[in-house]
Amino acid sequence: MDASIKRNAKALFFITWAALILLLANFAQATQEVEFNYNGRVKHDGAPFNGTGYFKFALVNQTGQTTYWSNDSASVAGSEPTGYIESQVVDGFFNVAIGDTLMGMDPLLPTRFVALLPCLDKMGDNKGLW
Repeated sequence: MDASIKRNAKALFFITWAALILLLANFAQATQEVEFNYNGRVKHDGAPFNGTGYFKFALVNQTGQTTYWSNDSASVAGSEPTGYIESQVVDGFFNVAIGDTLMGMDPLLPTRFVALLPCLDKMGDNKGLW
């Protein structure tokens, strides 16, 4: 076999493996769980609540008819999840990490947001105004 052919074959072999490694690295990164903080305020009879709060979370589309994610995967077509997440509420304030599997939530994966891309494109067309 000619030396230049061997060199080209080796180069192609290493390029193929490098591309495969990059592809697998991107796949692994895309399947990482995502979390984001959500905080709010709870009042009971007009006064800040103190104690354990029982919360249900779902990410739905603008019309509330499509569910992208819920804390227990029970929400379908914008319906309320059946399970709840417990969080301490102090002086009316709470903070929850949406997608936190240690709190018993379903993982929030980046692939769930692919359906939101048309909405983001619409925002760009309308300068962020709906």
